[in-house]
Amino acid sequence: MKRTLLYIAGCMTLLVAADSCRSVGTTRKTGATDISRLADARWRPLVLYGKTVAEDTEAFISFATNDLRVGGNSGCNAFTGTCKLTEDGLMQFSQMVFTRKMCFGANIEEKFSAALDATVRFALSGDTLVFYDDTGSELCRFGK
Repeated sequence: MKRTLLYIAGCMTLLVAADSCRSVGTTRKTGATDISRLADARWRPLVLYGKTVAEDTEAFISFATNDLRVGGNSGCNAFTGTCKLTEDGLMQFSQMVFTRKMCFGANIEEKFSAALDATVRFALSGDTLVFYDDTGSELCRFGK
């Protein structure tokens, strides 16, 4: 009897885990926004912590369509990692790996990386993507 209950509990756990691992598809939405529109585009930071980002920055972020991968450039170094998105607009980056090039001159490397670390929510409207922290403050505004 105990073995049967453990088997059922294990199966239920696997089903719940499998459901939580869904990939970004064409029908997943956050509110009325199709989050598949995040994929296959280079999102360039326009405003970072309230300051306009120079147009010639190398920084960008992009999202893979099906495997919840994220990558880009933080102003000097390339990065890659995973991104968990939920239907209600929550966003969490994890397993982030950055190259370690020496960065000279004015760049947004440190602030861009900090914004990714602090992001807990996003909003997508038209060609504008915004990351927010846990207090609801805007961290970074992106455009295509």
